[in-house]
Amino acid sequence: MTKDKQIKLDHIHRRNGMINPAAAAAGVIGASLAITQAHALDIDSALEGSDAKPNIESGALWALAIVVLIYGAKKVLGFFGR
Repeated sequence: MTKDKQIKLDHIHRRNGMINPAAAAAGVIGASLAITQAHALDIDSALEGSDAKPNIESGALWALAIVVLIYGAKKVLGFFGR
């Protein structure tokens, strides 16, 4: 194995083992907030007698679709950008 190839493989192995501490902390905090606040807002009682619930649900689906689209595009561009 050539020295250049060995250096590239070492770099790949080091990079695959790295975890960004800030991203990990943000993920843990976000997950804990999502779990604790999951049932804090009762939409059914807040929107009683209103027709806004379908609008809120469709807005949430649009937001989810945008996030999935951005994530997918990022993965595709990352794959072909190598």
